[in-house]
Amino acid sequence: MAAPAAMPEFKGRVVAVQTAPFWDEKLGAIVDKLESLKGQRNLVNKQVTEGKLTREEADKQLKECEDKLVTAEERAIWKRGSSNYGFHYLGCAKTFALMGKAFAEAMANLQTTKTQGKQ
Repeated sequence: MAAPAAMPEFKGRVVAVQTAPFWDEKLGAIVDKLESLKGQRNLVNKQVTEGKLTREEADKQLKECEDKLVTAEERAIWKRGSSNYGFHYLGCAKTFALMGKAFAEAMANLQTTKTQGKQ
């Protein structure tokens, strides 16, 4: 996505804004923990399919695993800070606000440069 900003024909008209610095590290760490449960979830679901566990037993087992991995504070952060899973920056409003500000500043800089070039 940054390549067009480096092309001579777009100089002064296109700018790339790096968005990675706005990733919420706390939310990312919580997602990593939740992702690590996938294997356990698959194993337990297989046991349900095979009739070795009831759905209720499986849900209880998965809840216990998640409770050991994710603290109450992390759950609160996750609930408050995200609205999406591991894509679209976790749907984190704070991240989108920071990116929006960076985009606006980049546009303002382009406009200022364009205006100064006409004088």
